[in-house]
Amino acid sequence: MSSEHEEMLKDITIVVRSLITSIKPPVSLQTIERDYMKVEHGPIPYRSLGYRNTIELLEKTNAFIFQKIGTQIFVSAKPNPKSAHIASMVRCQKPSKTKGLLRTPAAFVRPNLRSTIVHNSNVKPPLICSVQSNNLQKQQSSQQRAPHQQQQQQLRQQQQLQQQQPQHSRICWACEEQLNHEREIQRRQAELREEQQLQKLLLQQQQARIDRQIQQLQEQHERGLKAQARTIEKLQEDRLELKRQLKNQELNHRLQRELIARQEEHKRSKQVC
Repeated sequence: MSSEHEEMLKDITIVVRSLITSIKPPVSLQTIERDYMKVEHGPIPYRSLGYRNTIELLEKTNAFIFQKIGTQIFVSAKPNPKSAHIASMVRCQKPSKTKGLLRTPAAFVRPNLRSTIVHNSNVKPPLICSVQSNNLQKQQSSQQRAPHQQQQQQLRQQQQLQQQQPQHSRICWACEEQLNHEREIQRRQAELREEQQLQKLLLQQQQARIDRQIQQLQEQHERGLKAQARTIEKLQEDRLELKRQLKNQELNHRLQRELIARQEEHKRSKQVC
């Protein structure tokens, strides 16, 4: 670690310790970063020093104590003999919210204000001065309580927002998940429609091919039936022709037998004569 780096860490440690000491510790990390911006006119340079965040830089200094309450991180300075008396006086006063530059603790403000009032009111009795100083102290205490109440209200609002954010994120996640599910269903439906159209086209092609085959078979069957009919007709004609030929042969045989019988009878008649 270079000497320049160490010097910057020391400067940052001094400023942050002063910010914590000027307020009743512990102080939230957000308040420290905001007041550092107002005092130094720039953010805590943790990135230029090679750290990922402010907490890592402050941990490296080994001069602070960290405490996590809910979702916020509070920081308090480790005891230091040089600033112990200032820290003790700040702890004794009521909590207040820092407003920019470093403030002198209220324990130092009250004597000055009281002496100023006495100096400007020499003609008034001491009792009136004490009453005015008490009223002034009450006004200061009420002014100190008001920022503290505002800070508590802001903390409650931040906690409510932080509690609502997970619920909002869950709702958004559920909506996004539902939209993705609907998109997936629509994509599958489109794929099914395309597949059905393709199957329908294939079935139509197969049906057309089967119809052509059936038509060819019918034509072949018709041609076969016609050929069979012609063959049957021809066979019937041949049968009739054979029948006629048989009749003619029988007739010829009968005539021949009659002729032969007459010839024999004529021979016998000649012999008798």
